[in-house]
Amino acid sequence: MEDLEAGKEKSESALEEYKVKTRSHFDAFSEQVRHAESINKGILNIAKPLLEMLHPDGAGLSSSDSLQLLMQLQTAPAALKSFVKEKATLSLS
Repeated sequence: MEDLEAGKEKSESALEEYKVKTRSHFDAFSEQVRHAESINKGILNIAKPLLEMLHPDGAGLSSSDSLQLLMQLQTAPAALKSFVKEKATLSLS
């Protein structure tokens, strides 16, 4: 009988450890998903004005729109790099 009780306690302990470990993995994965969603939202916020300039509602690009688009395209890599760097720094802390 004692062996049965000891086995039962050992199994319950192992199950509890497994639950804690699984929950920890789930929480870490959830945080990674939230981080990826945040980065995706930031990229979308950067890209949306550019896409709207490329495909305005029913109108062609004017020369001033083209010039503004070119300027934004030139600064987009730096803005994106800065945004990703900031998010990466926040995720490490």
